[in-house]
Amino acid sequence: MHEEAALIWLPEMSQAAVNALARGIHLTLHAHGEAPHVDRRRPLHDTGPMRTAWAAYHALLDRARPAEHRLGTAAPLDLACALMSLPAQMLGRGAGLLQGVRLLPLGRLFQGGRDVYPQVLDDWARVGAE
Repeated sequence: MHEEAALIWLPEMSQAAVNALARGIHLTLHAHGEAPHVDRRRPLHDTGPMRTAWAAYHALLDRARPAEHRLGTAAPLDLACALMSLPAQMLGRGAGLLQGVRLLPLGRLFQGGRDVYPQVLDDWARVGAE
């Protein structure tokens, strides 16, 4: 899970908007022959769309630091474990703390130990082209 998503602090955007933006970024990276995750410091291809996608993605990734400061972690699994360990009567008290937390897809999706996200992107691109 830690390679698939990260917690970010972005109260000004809905989760649906974050998902749509990340999907667009991932599709742009993939269309330009880049991996949909950004493990490198800069893109391989220097085009306007790539610079824009790269900058937007890094701006979203930078929002993990405020989430980690606020929650003590940017790892979704850590937060899930902490929430599951709380007594039921305590869960409602943390709702305000989590209102600005979003889950940022990191451009990987593992099934059976294999990253299937490039295939998902191919399917999305094909549907978008139809």
